[in-house]
Amino acid sequence: MIAFHSDFVSKRPDGVRAILFSFSEVQKYYEDHKKESLNIMSNLTGVSVEEIAQGLNQSRVLDLYDNYYYPMENSNQSNSLNNSGKYIGNFFLDRSQIRDYPDLNKIIDPKFVTELFNTNPE
Repeated sequence: MIAFHSDFVSKRPDGVRAILFSFSEVQKYYEDHKKESLNIMSNLTGVSVEEIAQGLNQSRVLDLYDNYYYPMENSNQSNSLNNSGKYIGNFFLDRSQIRDYPDLNKIIDPKFVTELFNTNPE
């Protein structure tokens, strides 16, 4: 998940677009050049290629398609931002780190993902 402060979004919409586009491009590059990408990550972090590969194999990074089609779907699937948000919200509520469960529809704005997807559909 990538989050931006509302002031940044309103003052720098082109910056938001550029950041989201760069993440999309990085994902494509990683898929096309896994060995090279793992070596780059290992060199930059000091974590072994094997450990990075294991971590990436045990998780799923949603691509542009997933972020476009499933962000607020009300389901129990892992690609539903709504489901992930409920899990995270409950985690913070249970620990008294937040007082109220946030209305995700008020804080998540998919317009930039929608715009990027419509200009670069996969």
